[in-house]
Amino acid sequence: MKNVVITGVSSGIGLAITRVFVAAGYKVFGSVRKKEDALRLKEELGDSYEPLYFDLTDDDAIKAEAARVSEIVGHQGIQLLVNNGGISGGDAIMHVSIDYMKHIYDVNTLGLLRVSQAFFPLLKVSSANKSVKTKIVNISSGAGRAVRPYLGPYAATKHAVEAISDAMRRELMRYGIDVIIIEPGPIATEIWNKNKAKAGEYKYQDTDYATLFQKIDKGVEQMEHNALPAEKVGMLVLKAYTKKKPDTRYLIAPSRWMFWLAIHIIPDRWLDNMFKKQFDKIEFSK
Repeated sequence: MKNVVITGVSSGIGLAITRVFVAAGYKVFGSVRKKEDALRLKEELGDSYEPLYFDLTDDDAIKAEAARVSEIVGHQGIQLLVNNGGISGGDAIMHVSIDYMKHIYDVNTLGLLRVSQAFFPLLKVSSANKSVKTKIVNISSGAGRAVRPYLGPYAATKHAVEAISDAMRRELMRYGIDVIIIEPGPIATEIWNKNKAKAGEYKYQDTDYATLFQKIDKGVEQMEHNALPAEKVGMLVLKAYTKKKPDTRYLIAPSRWMFWLAIHIIPDRWLDNMFKKQFDKIEFSK
């Protein structure tokens, strides 16, 4: 049985990836922050799931759990690390607090790096066996390369994930460890309800963005309506791991061709105007 470490498995994409790998016969070590989430997943998934307890900002807890996994897997090591855990949220870039920017980077970007460094020795143990596929899959975002307005802080963390992933892939080739990036667009998870709740807070009431943020939940609902099932991301991660020569990046989105065009073809000024019209329509709607 191959060993997989996945972060952020209590819900959403992380839970979907965990279910896919357990169904495929893997042993999953999945991180959660709450004991009740671990108990729920253990009841559902049985012995194929082993909970890890840490927050992505807690260096000591991450290192302690990596040491515990090492004791369990021994000389077999781990064959796959999936860096999925993270947070989202919409903010106006000229008004977002610096404290929040520090926090979202600490979770989404530095958290990924903390986990990768802590579990790297176990990946090296596996990669020493040349017949075993050993990989890291980093869950980035389509927003990491095509930035929507009011997702700037989140997109910035994912843009950094893209760069870190490229550096990892090129540096870890010497060990035979491959690094693959998954770039989801809108995916159907619990995050939509959280984002709509935040939109209802009427952020930035003393700024020119007040009216827009009172209505921005309409844009969130439109994206949610088109979102893909999280299971599709799970199946894509499994494909990326098992494929002999995978791509370095996989974009998965409802309108994949539009994301591709936005990233590679459409001029920035065209995108600027497209987004302006979209958000003007929301702001000035009745």
